[in-house]
Amino acid sequence: VAFLLSAVAPGTGQLYVGSGRGYLYLLAEAGLVVGYLLTHRDAADVRDDYVEAVKAGVRFDGPGGFDTWNMEDFEHATLFENWHNVYTDDGGEPLDRVGKFFWNEDFKDYDPEAGDQIPATSVRLQALGLRVASNDKFKTARRFLGVMLFNHLVSAIDARISARSGP
Repeated sequence: VAFLLSAVAPGTGQLYVGSGRGYLYLLAEAGLVVGYLLTHRDAADVRDDYVEAVKAGVRFDGPGGFDTWNMEDFEHATLFENWHNVYTDDGGEPLDRVGKFFWNEDFKDYDPEAGDQIPATSVRLQALGLRVASNDKFKTARRFLGVMLFNHLVSAIDARISARSGP
């Protein structure tokens, strides 16, 4: 019983068998939950700022609009000055995901010979910085989740040992 209690809510198994160590596990879990929630919310805010920066810095030449974009499209937009990408669906048919777009600052046509040599605009680089920051914050939030799971495991094992040996 102590093992299962602590597996679900760290520290409760220790408290069930009368060990005061349970409060430490509960406190650690509360801190980890708060850390995860704050970090995840911050990451989502930075991601939203990123999407808005892309929307503000891009114009279209032809059909397409942001309402059809997924996050992958926004990420492609930050990797290239201009882009017309054609995907293929499961049946091998080509699908236009978005129309051709250009970053507003320093409008450039794509030059296949220049490739990556086309200079990046400052607006695009700022948007890319926001995307990198968002990804880093989401990674930190996932680390909080990993440590929370580890806290559950350690607490459950400790509760089992405490139940066998007494408080």
